Amino acid sequence: DNIMSGGLGRGELGIVIAPPGSGKTLTLVNFGAHATFNGKNVVHYSFEMSEDMITKRYDMRLAEKTAEFLSNKDNRKKAGKSLEAFKAMKRHGHLIVKDYPTRTCTPTMIKAHLTKLKMSMGFTPDLIILDYPDIMKPGRQYHERRNELEMLYEDIRAIGAQFNCAVWGASQTNRGALAKEVVTIADLAESFGKAAVADFMI
Repeated sequence: DNIMSGGLGRGELGIVIAPPGSGKTLTLVNFGAHATFNGKNVVHYSFEMSEDMITKRYDMRLAEKTAEFLSNKDNRKKAGKSLEAFKAMKRHGHLIVKDYPTRTCTPTMIKAHLTKLKMSMGFTPDLIILDYPDIMKPGRQYHERRNELEMLYEDIRAIGAQFNCAVWGASQTNRGALAKEVVTIADLAESFGKAAVADFMI
């Protein structure tokens, strides 16, 4: 937040870049949980993990307990009390988790779901989390994958502008980044053009 002068703004797209298995999803969950703690409405879309798995990660973060603690039957009451205490807070946002199978969800489907939430629940997001855009289905087909990804990133950034909310996503680096201490946009997998669309990459 200090580096970004307050954090990601409404209508902006932020991307977490890292090699496979290095904590991109957990980072996005931390962003979502922090926003919820601070009174923001969050929608977390997962295109790889199930809703149940993502929800458990939020339970760990919001209850401030480990997976081992929550899996122990004797500890469930204690964890439940922590979550109830959070729920009783005067100022907290609402969290919705939704999953789609890999490479089936398009930006149009995201917009349709957000519109449905607004009409049925009066829910307006402050933050959208996409885990992760590279495995979404592009709205348009191109001969080259890099062109598809660049247009896909433009489409998801436009969602943030349309719904007046921030959008955080994640993207994998290429194999060469595994041995690097410092990862740069030159290490992005498949499309360098993603960096031209994003407002902030970490």
